[in-house]
Amino acid sequence: MSLRNTFATDKTLEQEGVKVSYADNEDGTKAEFLVARAGGRNLVFEKTQERIYAPHRRQIMGGSIGTEKLKKLNQEIFFRACLKGWKNVQLEPGENLDFTLENFLMLCEELPDLWNDLGNFASDMQSYKRQEIEEDAGN
Repeated sequence: MSLRNTFATDKTLEQEGVKVSYADNEDGTKAEFLVARAGGRNLVFEKTQERIYAPHRRQIMGGSIGTEKLKKLNQEIFFRACLKGWKNVQLEPGENLDFTLENFLMLCEELPDLWNDLGNFASDMQSYKRQEIEEDAGN
């Protein structure tokens, strides 16, 4: 297998996102998130990370920021740079959450494993290889 086959990702998918679907809601709709890559060729991620970390740089470098504060900063970076949208996201049956930073932070607090799953997806280059996505979709 060549280096290209091993490491090549789809630039468009990295920047515009890949749909991540979860189990059906009680009303039969499916929660979906559109997730761009955390890193790679998603330059918005790097710029957003730099901007959000800047006021906290001294604390981050010194290790005194605290894990909860750093987690919240990372969630904001993810929302602004990687999460391109969502639909049918519900905590209560039939009540779709608006796509806002506040709602995303609330979701991360309420469902920490969802945050972990979305973050892991965005960080995995395999998520942005067109061939992998087509195979997962059954094409």
